[in-house]
Amino acid sequence: MAAMLHRPDAEDESVRDLRRAIQAQVPSCSDAVRRASTPPEQRARSQLLDPEIGRLRDVAQPGGFRRQHMRQQGASSFPGHYIHSSLVSLLTPDLRSFLESDPGEEQSGCSPEGAVQDPHAVAADGSSSNIATGIILAKCCFGSAVLIVPQGYRNAGLIGAPGTLIFVYIFLLFGMLKLIESRQAWGQPARFGDLGAALGAWGKGYITLVTCILTFGFNCIWCVTCQKNLLMLFKDWGPTARLWLPFPFVALLSLVRRLRVFTITNLVGILLCLTTCIYLTYFAVDELATSGAKPAILINTEEPGDTLLWVGTCGYIFELICQVLPIYEAAEHKDMVPTLLIGVTAAVLVLYLAFGFLFYSAFGKNTADLATLNIPHGSPGGVVFPLLFSIVGVVTMPLNLFVIFQNYELRYSWSQTYLVRKWKKNVVRILVCITTYVVTWAGGEQLQNFLALVGGLLGCNLALCVPAMLHLAICRPRGCARVLDIATFIVGLTIMIVSTYQSFATWGKK
Repeated sequence: MAAMLHRPDAEDESVRDLRRAIQAQVPSCSDAVRRASTPPEQRARSQLLDPEIGRLRDVAQPGGFRRQHMRQQGASSFPGHYIHSSLVSLLTPDLRSFLESDPGEEQSGCSPEGAVQDPHAVAADGSSSNIATGIILAKCCFGSAVLIVPQGYRNAGLIGAPGTLIFVYIFLLFGMLKLIESRQAWGQPARFGDLGAALGAWGKGYITLVTCILTFGFNCIWCVTCQKNLLMLFKDWGPTARLWLPFPFVALLSLVRRLRVFTITNLVGILLCLTTCIYLTYFAVDELATSGAKPAILINTEEPGDTLLWVGTCGYIFELICQVLPIYEAAEHKDMVPTLLIGVTAAVLVLYLAFGFLFYSAFGKNTADLATLNIPHGSPGGVVFPLLFSIVGVVTMPLNLFVIFQNYELRYSWSQTYLVRKWKKNVVRILVCITTYVVTWAGGEQLQNFLALVGGLLGCNLALCVPAMLHLAICRPRGCARVLDIATFIVGLTIMIVSTYQSFATWGKK
C-alpha cells in the first residue's frame, strides 16, 4: 500500500491479475467481436419477419434518445431528411440530393457553412414501390420530346425515322442496363459521377463536366423551343425579341433556393405535356379525316444529311441516363428496376412512334419542327398550347440550371457574411442564365442542329460511351458481354462524330 501511495502508476495485485486475464482472452474473441460489430445487411421491408412491425430502429423512442441521436449526428444530418416530401421525390428524382435548403445559404446556427449534404442520404432510402418507380420512369421519359418526333419522320421518312429511333433506343437501353449492373458490382449507393472513380482520377470530373454541359444544352434547346412557340402569339416580333421575352422570369426563378417551389409547377408541366399530346392527336386525326393522308417518303435518300441530324436527335429523345441511378437507389425492389425500365421506355417508344406516324401522315412535308407550329395561327389552340408549352419551358429551365449551380456553389466558401454570400451567388446565377441565352442567340434558330449536337455529342457520350467504359472497368466482362460493351462504345462514338459534323456543316443552312 505504501508503494502505491508513492507511485501513481502502481496497481493493486488483483487489478493486475484481472487485466492479464482479460488480455489473454482478447485474441480468442477478436473474430466474434468483429462479427458482432459488423452492421446488418439492409433489407427491404417486405423481406422482414413482420413487415407491419418493421425494424427495431423504426420503433418510436423516448425524447431523450432522439435528442442524443441528433446531437451525435451533428452537422452531417439535416432536418429536411426526416420531413422529405414523397411528392418531391416522385417529381424530381434526379435532384433528390439537392431538394433541401442550400447549406451555404442558411443563417448561422441552422447548418454549418460549406457543409455538403450526403447525396445518398435520401436517394438510398429504398422506399419507392414498383408503381412509384414506374411513374418516375415514365415522367423522366415522356415530355417535350413528343413535339419533335414528327419532324424526324419528315427528315428520315416513314421507315427511316422509326428504324433509326429503334436502333438508337436499343443501344441507349443497353447502356442504362449496363450502368445498373455497374452499380450492383460497385456494392454501395452511388451516383453516376461516383462510378467515374473506376475510370481513374479523371473519371468523376469528366462525367460531372459533361453532365453540366448536357444540362446547359437542354436549356439552349428550351430557349429555341420557347422562341418558336411564341411565334404563334407574337408573329410580328423578331426572333431576338421572342427569345429574350421569357428571360426575366427564368432569371428570377433561378434564384429560388428551395426546389419544393417547383414541385407543383413540375406536375402541371407533366399534365400540360399530356394534354398537348392528346389535343395534337385529335388535331391530326381531324386533319386526316378532312384532307386525307399527305404524300410521304419511306426513306429520305435525297437529303441524307437530314437523316444524320435525326440520328443525333434520337440521343436527346431518350436522355434518361442521368436519372437511372437515383431511381435505382430509391426503389424498394431494386431487382425490378431493369424490368420496369424496359417496360416503361418501350411503352413510351411506341407512343412516340405512333404519334409521329399519325402527325406526319396528316401533314407530310409541311410537318413543322415542333408539332404545335402546325396548329393554325389565330385559332384558340394556336394560342393556348404554344403559350402553355412556353410556360413549361420557363419553369423547367431553372430546374436544369440548379444542377449546374450545385456543381460549383458547394465548392467555394464565397463569404462569411450571409447577405454577401447570397448575393454573390445570385449574381453568378444570373450570369449563367445570361450565358445560356447569349449562346442560344448566337446559334440562331437552329433547333434541329441544337438537338443533334446536344443529343449526339453529349447525350450519346453519357448514355453509350461512358456506361460501356464503366461496365468494362467495374464488371470486367468476358466473351460476348465484352464484345457488346465495345460495340456500344463504338456506336456511341460514331454517333457523336457523325451528328456533330453534320450539325456544324449545316448550321445556318436550314
